[in-house]
Amino acid sequence: MVEWANMWIMGALAVTLFLGGWQIPGVSVEMINQTRGTDVFPTLAWFGWQFFSLMVFAAKTWILVILFIWLRWTLPRVRVDQMMALCWKYLVPGAFACFIFTLFWVMVPASVHLVSGVILTVGGVVLVFAFIARTRKNIAQVKGARVDLSNW
Repeated sequence: MVEWANMWIMGALAVTLFLGGWQIPGVSVEMINQTRGTDVFPTLAWFGWQFFSLMVFAAKTWILVILFIWLRWTLPRVRVDQMMALCWKYLVPGAFACFIFTLFWVMVPASVHLVSGVILTVGGVVLVFAFIARTRKNIAQVKGARVDLSNW
């Protein structure tokens, strides 16, 4: 049960930090506050919006939990020392770099966002294709029956 609770907490944290949390896509806070009514007696529509945002949060979290389960059952098991090495060598510095990048990105004027957004998108696509090419090269180097791609 602890493992399932941990997956739910990780999913909820990821939804809160990266996927907009309880915000409903396409609905602004002003639209919800228009149905607020008075401070003493909120309207039923406002409670409906709050319940719907709770359901959106739960749906986003469940999607991530299902993704976690799917990845866990699909990929081979990783030892704890391998995971710690990956986290400390690559993921923590990468997260820190993303934090610093976001800090500077917020301070950049809007006119620069379009140009840099195009550059970052093209760079991301190039990196994805380079990753795929490198993965294919690594798989091609494996000799014997260690890797069976016949069912792909």
